[in-house]
Amino acid sequence: MHNKPWRELIEPYAPPLEQTRLAVCEERLGCPLPADYRAFMLELNGAGVLVDHSIPLRESKEVVEVRGLFCLLKETRQASVEEEWEFTQSHTDWGMPWALRIGDDGGTGFFLLAHRREFAESVFFTWKEDYWRIGPGRDFLDGSRHPDEYQFVCRPFDALRKLIWRFRED
Repeated sequence: MHNKPWRELIEPYAPPLEQTRLAVCEERLGCPLPADYRAFMLELNGAGVLVDHSIPLRESKEVVEVRGLFCLLKETRQASVEEEWEFTQSHTDWGMPWALRIGDDGGTGFFLLAHRREFAESVFFTWKEDYWRIGPGRDFLDGSRHPDEYQFVCRPFDALRKLIWRFRED
């Protein structure tokens, strides 16, 4: 069954996030996080994926794994969304301002969660070498499409859990 809970799929990196701390983080971002991602953070606050799996990238037909989903705040030895956001803000020539790095595949790429524009609530994947090449001039301000370097994975965030279980069981 593809509808197993996150708790059967991952090992949390940190204690669940408190509602007040989540609100502070959203205020810093300047927008609310998607409801399903908020629920994940309030329950689990980032985690390592325990099961062997591979998920396909629809646009390129390549296959990647989800190894870790970052904690929201930098309170552990693991990477955090807050830390990634601060890095992006201090290096405005890299990355996309409408997408947060929320996880990785264990070394070669990042998972990103769009939190603004028409891509809001969508999860994307990009290879690390492509992520660093994307700058503000590639921000597609007209909102017509996402950059080619960002491959659509799923929408909303919780669909990622279903994808991991699906390709683990197939």
